[in-house]
Amino acid sequence: MGEFSGTLLSYENTTLQGIGITVAVTAENDAPMGTGLPASVAGNEDAPFDVDLSALQLNDPDGPAVSLTLTLQASEGRIDLASGAGVTVGQSGGAIANLSGTAAALEAYLEGAGTVRYTGAQDDFGSPAAQLTVSGSDGIE
Repeated sequence: MGEFSGTLLSYENTTLQGIGITVAVTAENDAPMGTGLPASVAGNEDAPFDVDLSALQLNDPDGPAVSLTLTLQASEGRIDLASGAGVTVGQSGGAIANLSGTAAALEAYLEGAGTVRYTGAQDDFGSPAAQLTVSGSDGIE
């Protein structure tokens, strides 16, 4: 949002009362937010399957041009991310995968089929066979 500074003056009718007070408000980092994650995903044992995150909506109150990092972590198994325009895949092929880009670029990437694939641990099945966690950061502390 940026910084704001100004002067607060007190008037009675049209007469200045007292002294002016200078007010400065400094912007703070606001964490990115996301909505629309699926409650569960399902696939066949010992075979990779697509994880549909196309409904995920991302927002960073610090602005639409802020680069976000989206991290996916599986309690077991592996996550594979396809390359895509407008995003940078930083880590893929293990229990942790991440990619970065603006909120709009990440959303466009996640709308594509086959961009996020999960393979469970060998011979692991049932419900829940694993937990997949999605988190976001704008890298601003």
